Amino acid sequence: MISAIAPQFEAALQRNRPDLALAIAEDRTATAPEDAGAWHCQGHALENLGQLDAAESAFEHARNLDPSLIRFRFSLGGLRFQAGDWNAAGRHFAACVRFHPDWKDAWMNLARAQLKSGAAAEAERSAAQASLLAPTDTQTLLLQVACAEAATADAGALLALRERIADLQPHSAEAQFLLAMAHWALRQHGPAHASLARCLQIDPDFLSAHWLATQLPAQSQYLDSAERAGFLAHWRAGMQRIAALPLESARLRPHCAAIMQLPTNFHLAYLGQPFVELQKEYGAVVARISASVCGAAQVPIRPIQRARRRIGVISAMLHQHSVSKLFMPGFVALDRSRFEVIGFGLRDARDAWTERYQRELDALHIGKDSPERWAQRIAAADLDVLVYLDVGMHGLASSLAALRLAPVQAVLWGHPITTGLPSMDWFISCAAMEPADHQQHYSEQVLLLPGVGCMFEPPEFAPDPVLLAQFAARGDRMRAACLQNAEKITPAHDPVFAQLLARVPGLHLSFVPGLMESAIPRFRQRLSAACAAHGVDADTRISIHPRMSQSQFAAVTASQDFVLDSMEWSGGVTALETFWLDKPIVSLPGKLMRGRHTSAMLGLMQIDELIADSESDYIERALRLATDPQWRQQLSARVAARKHSLFRDAGAQDALAAWLATVQPE
Repeated sequence: MISAIAPQFEAALQRNRPDLALAIAEDRTATAPEDAGAWHCQGHALENLGQLDAAESAFEHARNLDPSLIRFRFSLGGLRFQAGDWNAAGRHFAACVRFHPDWKDAWMNLARAQLKSGAAAEAERSAAQASLLAPTDTQTLLLQVACAEAATADAGALLALRERIADLQPHSAEAQFLLAMAHWALRQHGPAHASLARCLQIDPDFLSAHWLATQLPAQSQYLDSAERAGFLAHWRAGMQRIAALPLESARLRPHCAAIMQLPTNFHLAYLGQPFVELQKEYGAVVARISASVCGAAQVPIRPIQRARRRIGVISAMLHQHSVSKLFMPGFVALDRSRFEVIGFGLRDARDAWTERYQRELDALHIGKDSPERWAQRIAAADLDVLVYLDVGMHGLASSLAALRLAPVQAVLWGHPITTGLPSMDWFISCAAMEPADHQQHYSEQVLLLPGVGCMFEPPEFAPDPVLLAQFAARGDRMRAACLQNAEKITPAHDPVFAQLLARVPGLHLSFVPGLMESAIPRFRQRLSAACAAHGVDADTRISIHPRMSQSQFAAVTASQDFVLDSMEWSGGVTALETFWLDKPIVSLPGKLMRGRHTSAMLGLMQIDELIADSESDYIERALRLATDPQWRQQLSARVAARKHSLFRDAGAQDALAAWLATVQPE
């Protein structure tokens, strides 16, 4: 028994009389000041009354009298944790580790309490301390991973933890799968596939591993067309194997729930074909997976009868991101007398952009949650029209898009390829960017908006002054850049860059491919091989920049004399931001919408001189930009004078609003 007063004291607390419990404890400590248990009871009562400083003083006094009483604080922490009072639980566990720094369980419970209270960084530190005390304890490491993920820890640190867990659990398929995911977070394709292979060796029926192995290319960069074709064959075989499985079975349902949040077939879009039939096959599989997990949340199709329509807008990118830059201004600007606009942000990524949406939309639901709860939340909103900013970039968004959660469902061109989903009614595109035969590229009905098809706002970034000065100090050499992500720059186009460099000996070419440092050597290998074939020293003529901040990227852009567009999938947001800095871009329109963004913008500005009709013509126009400074300056001046037509496009906004106000399910 902690003290002779314990039964009387506990009875008072059970009657919800902390004041009486305090009086009992104070009487005892006054008459028996050496009764450590009574001092502990006094601290407990004071805590219940909210007198935290006095409570801590009483607890400390009790511990000084009898160090063994610290175990009662551990118990109190557990009780507070079970009651959901995370802060109080944390105080008790923190007292435990102050007195016993080597108490592993107290560090673990402190981490759990801190994690529950939202103090993720503190939780990560506490869990790390527990791991130091028990470096081979898997549960401790798993807690450290959970805390590190909540604290958005460095992907390298998370990988190291997953490697330790996999080493400790050599026969765990799940440990190998999660290690593969950690490798993929760092875009380490080879190690990711190796871990997936070990996972499937342990458990050949591990569906999530089959899914991930199917969606991920074997390498970060295709060195040639054969590797591109190899990935397509690999992808087709993997999807056929998955489609043949009983995805609706109870046995596979947990894996289906996991797949709803795993990577999508994102990389298929970068193979340069419309893939309508393949996308339909993929969409049918995703629809089966999503229905097996969230089918009960789906809503019936009904006529839209509200005068003030309720519009949902959904993405995992409702923060500073290219997708939000393109499309969110159009939803924020909708007339609130005609529309109620509700946002659904599928990731817990918050910044000033998110805060704006919080203020200016009628409601915003944002954060991490399970697929089931997201589907239920969206269905409960009783929407009339649900618009996805992108489908294909984020697993959960793509999986939810496979469900019927509103009478009318549409997708914008944040990831410009048909979804193939039977639940997606409309693809909202841009008239200036689509070829004449565009409808055959989509399984959805196509809505063509005028202008650039969005309400893109003028950029507010300022180029990084330090980087600008560094570029200026490099002399008077001619500078050009291809500013697109590496996925958009295919091996077939490397010779085009090499030929241009060969014909303009004074030209230096920069790339900002958005790659991890580990992937840059393979990208350089490709470019170097093409340059060598044309007698160009890539080491001195080409710069490949690692991932950059917005201001650093703007500094690279501002430092160029002109810009080279990627040719199979052209620039979208990057082109808009490059034009804002008055830079001319040479562009070669592709056969699909995603290869025609930049050329459409040039056409809208009536600067057709920069639109090529073949690869050889592309080289000739770039050559003239590099060698004719007067022509280059004239084009820059025309971009500066006409770029405003690309921004805050009222025509696109009006057309979107008119469609939202009138569309009905078919």
